[in-house]
Formats: sequence, C-alpha cells, structure tokens
Amino acid sequence: MNIVSRVLFTFSLVILLSQARCQKSENDFIEYLYESENYDHLRIYQKHLEKIDSIKFDLDLLNFLNGKSFYHQQIHDSSNFYLNRIKNGEKFDQIWFLIGVNSIYMNEYDQAKSVLISKSFNSNELQNLKYFQLSGIALLERDYASYHRYKDQIFQDYYFFENEMESFRQIEKDLQSYNRKSPFLAGLYSALLPGSGKFYAGKRGQGIYSFVISSLLAFQAIESYQKAGPGSARFIIYGGLFSLFHIGNVWSSALSVKKYNDEFYEAVDYRIKLDMHIPIRSFFN
Repeated sequence: MNIVSRVLFTFSLVILLSQARCQKSENDFIEYLYESENYDHLRIYQKHLEKIDSIKFDLDLLNFLNGKSFYHQQIHDSSNFYLNRIKNGEKFDQIWFLIGVNSIYMNEYDQAKSVLISKSFNSNELQNLKYFQLSGIALLERDYASYHRYKDQIFQDYYFFENEMESFRQIEKDLQSYNRKSPFLAGLYSALLPGSGKFYAGKRGQGIYSFVISSLLAFQAIESYQKAGPGSARFIIYGGLFSLFHIGNVWSSALSVKKYNDEFYEAVDYRIKLDMHIPIRSFFN
C-alpha cells in the first residue's frame, strides 16, 4: 500500500469513527430525553434531526421511544403512529404488544388481533404473553370459544401474569352468569304499572317515586273527569300531566335498564383491559 492509499484509508477510517461516535452521542441523548420524561423535547428533537441529513441517529429507536412516550401519556393513536413507523421491528419485541394495547384502548380489536397473530416470538414467555393478550381480546368480544382456544395455548410457566389469568377466569364466569335485562320489558312494565320498570332496573327509590306521582296525577285526572267532564280545563291539565309523566316514565325505565347493562359491561371491559395491560408493563419495564 503506497503513501497516498494509506492516507486515504486513514482519512476514511477517521470519518467512519467520527460518524459512529456522533450517532452514538445522538442516540444517547435521545434515550436521555426519554428516560428523563422530556417527551415534548423528544418530539421537537426528532423534527430537528429529520431535517438535517448530516446528523446520524437511529430513527427506529427514536420512533420507538416517541411511541412509548405517547403510550405512557395514554395518547394511543399517536403512540401507534410512531410505533408503526419503525422499519426494523425485530429490534423491539415490545412494539407489537404496545400496538396491541393501544388498539385495544381505542376499541380496535381487529387491529390488535392481526398484529399479535402475525408475530411469532422465540421465547416461551413472549409466546405466553401473546396468547394471553389474544385471550383477553376474545373476552372483550365475548367470544368464549376463542378465549379458551388461546388460553389453552399458554404454557404452564406464566408466573408473571398468574393473577391476571385467574382474573380472566372469574370475568368469564361473571359474563356468562350475568342476567342481562331487557329495556323493552322495563318499558312494558312501567306502561302497565307505573314505577315497576324502575324496580326491574334496580332503581327502587325512583320506582316508588314514579308510582306515587303517577297515582296522584291519575287520581286527579279521574276525579276531574267525573266532576267536571272531559272538556274541563282541570281534566285537560291533570290528564295531560299524567300522560306526559307516564310516557316519560316508560321511556326513562327503558333507558335505566340500558344504562344498567352498559355500566356492567363497561366495568367488565375496564377490568379486562387493566389485566391485559399489567403484564406488559411488568415484563418490559
């Protein structure tokens, strides 16, 4: 190798080492911003880096940390935006679970399923976590056959989400034993006997109140009809008040039952999502 070649080789090596050192420095600073929870600065810094071609940095790492920062802030759509920008997802096993959790909290269950089903992990722990997440999605969809199918694919060594597995078993029992009430029946009961629809909805105090008010208005309307006739102002007033109150009572009874059912399922879904979330944070953090 002549002198010129040696000089060129040395110069090229210096440039490569300088670039590598620069990239490491940028990556270290990116991680520092994330670990110190300077999430806004992290996003501003990403915009700055993407405008300057001469600065070398790990774009996948930056997207990953930005995605995690939005995940911690529970801004799920923005989190998935950054996580889906990662080109080499094999570097971060966590991203598939984060995308799944974000999708679940946005009620995009099909998206969460497709992401998890498409991935196969090398470790039993991650495979267990994958099937645990899929079993949770099945419970959210009330698909009990799929819940058992995914649950049966979990190996026995699932110690880090054992409590959540037990919670899933109890949730399945609660869902299957829940006596869903009918808004139609609630309205029908109230139409036949004022207040009874409220009792059916579990609102006993409101049921008694509705029965008393309806009875008083009905009594006044009947008395007005008997004493003053159907064309009297008194009958029209009390008859109109009774009709309005009765119709409102029928409608509100149906809504009360719908709300009763919705509150039960919302509480169950909250438990499921929380149980799905805890192992991910425990395992990766």
